Amino acid sequence: MKFNKIVNVLLSCGIAYAIDVNYNVIAFPKEHNGSSVGLVLDGKVIPMTSQFEGSKWNVQAPKPTKSFHFSILDSGNNIVKEESVEREFPLNKDATDNYLYGKLNNNIKNEDIAKVPRAYPALSSESEFSKLFQEGQVKVINIVADPTAISNLHNDPKLAKVGSKSDTTVEMYLIGDDSVKHFTNVTLSFSGMSTRGFAKRPYKVKLSDGLNETKENKSVFGRKQFKLRSLVQDCSYVKQKLVADVGHAMGVYLPQSGFTRLYMNGEPYGLYEITDNPKKNWIKKIIHEDKLPANSKVGSYYKGVSYSDEVFVPASLSVQTDEKWYNELYECENEKEGQEPYTDLKEFINWIATIDNNTSADEIRSKFEVDLFLKYMVIEYLIGHWDGYWIGGNNFYVYKNPETNKYLFMSFDFDLTLGKWDDNPPETPYTEWKQKTKPVSAELVKRVLYHPQFQKQFEEYLKVTVQKTFNIKALGPRLDYFKAFLYDDMAWDKTVPPRAVTSKSDKTVTLEESLNSYEKGACEADYGVKEWITGRSEFVAKQFGVTIPEPDFSLGAVGNKIVKEKDNKKVNADNNSSNLNANDQKSSAITLTSSTLSVIMVIVAYLLM
Repeated sequence: MKFNKIVNVLLSCGIAYAIDVNYNVIAFPKEHNGSSVGLVLDGKVIPMTSQFEGSKWNVQAPKPTKSFHFSILDSGNNIVKEESVEREFPLNKDATDNYLYGKLNNNIKNEDIAKVPRAYPALSSESEFSKLFQEGQVKVINIVADPTAISNLHNDPKLAKVGSKSDTTVEMYLIGDDSVKHFTNVTLSFSGMSTRGFAKRPYKVKLSDGLNETKENKSVFGRKQFKLRSLVQDCSYVKQKLVADVGHAMGVYLPQSGFTRLYMNGEPYGLYEITDNPKKNWIKKIIHEDKLPANSKVGSYYKGVSYSDEVFVPASLSVQTDEKWYNELYECENEKEGQEPYTDLKEFINWIATIDNNTSADEIRSKFEVDLFLKYMVIEYLIGHWDGYWIGGNNFYVYKNPETNKYLFMSFDFDLTLGKWDDNPPETPYTEWKQKTKPVSAELVKRVLYHPQFQKQFEEYLKVTVQKTFNIKALGPRLDYFKAFLYDDMAWDKTVPPRAVTSKSDKTVTLEESLNSYEKGACEADYGVKEWITGRSEFVAKQFGVTIPEPDFSLGAVGNKIVKEKDNKKVNADNNSSNLNANDQKSSAITLTSSTLSVIMVIVAYLLM
């Protein structure tokens, strides 16, 4: 009899201590006029505890009998607002992910993510891709700083001007599905060119590089800095991301990107694209694959930006008789140590001017990464990048690789593409593609793309890309996935009030317009994203007499979740010591503590008496 009692007591204790699990949610009560967050479990409200400046909330409670959700509470723990979703506790787990308040699924499984088929093999540098831009997740960033400093940053119109000094020192919390990372001495500043004047500002984030800083405070997922693009010119929110997918599928260097909800001191600032900032660290990681010799430095690096203050002057990489134009048309991001600014750029431009149809292909290839350039031009033409290099003399980088001594060209900035503001309809041959009002003669296009040794290669890259990647069969499912995955985030973004004084007419776009922009012209665009892709790809296929088959993933896919080898290790060296893994909380009650065992022993001893 006593033995049966002991067994029953032990079973009861085991059940009692095995049912409590951890619930985690990212929520900012302030934006809902609340004070805290609660777990609504089987009709009962359980107050949660805040962590990390009130950005993450946690509580231990029994597993739900059916479902659960989260709510915003006032100071008296009364419900102010409830989620409109019902959640199921994950199977075989003792803790939830860091759920995002109001969004049912913010961690899409890899098999549920629509991928893009590759036209060409992946670059080996993709091994350096970062989980900062993880597929199938919208990260959350909370910037914490003196409220006066944040207010001054956004209310001084002078700071929105290009070239102004807007650096502000802040703390940052980066929250993903399974961790929270905290950084101090972070530099926040404005970014961008034409978008800086809107009330939804674009930002640059640079982690501390102080000599006394810890490694964990100087880098996040292998990146020392990144950009937060405001997306005010792209109401679909996904053009930059989609074009980067196409570029990666073609085997060219382009920044990674993902999405994040941005907060400052717990106040919402909107949905942003989080993307690589292609500075020296990015060049080391991606172009050199983090394999530069210890005593070597990155090479000379320039950004092409057209001049349009009084008269339009494109950065066409043509020889300038007036030296001032090198400074006006090109930003010197980095110059080889010991050289005067623009030394290598001038050498490159002067060399381009010597190329003619009699210049051998081998000679050109000995100094210039021709195939990458041709692929970038395929991208610019296919997406209608009127503000790019080919027909705009704008938005490109030139890098001189110190290891190969070759020049490398890279296009960037794709938000004004895929049917927005291009003078030319999709049914325009590449030979006739130009700006109507201010035509540009891009030297590399004229001398390299149209070179008799390279034009056929350009056309081959064009045909293969249209057949394998840039067509609606290949990209349509990816766009449908983006539209569904980002729906809650786009809807949330529309509710966020503007935070900065504006020097431009703000763009007010409804959720309906954003959703429609995938299919048809909206938000100042003549074509929807799908409409443009369909029109341009079908025109090219017809022009060159090729067919567009069903998607072929034999060369692999773009869009897979990033999994690093160290992810399988218990301790991730990249994690900040203050980071908290939602699935590894030591306070979980599922593990019996020594005090619990002591209680059980006392009960057993009593029953044996």
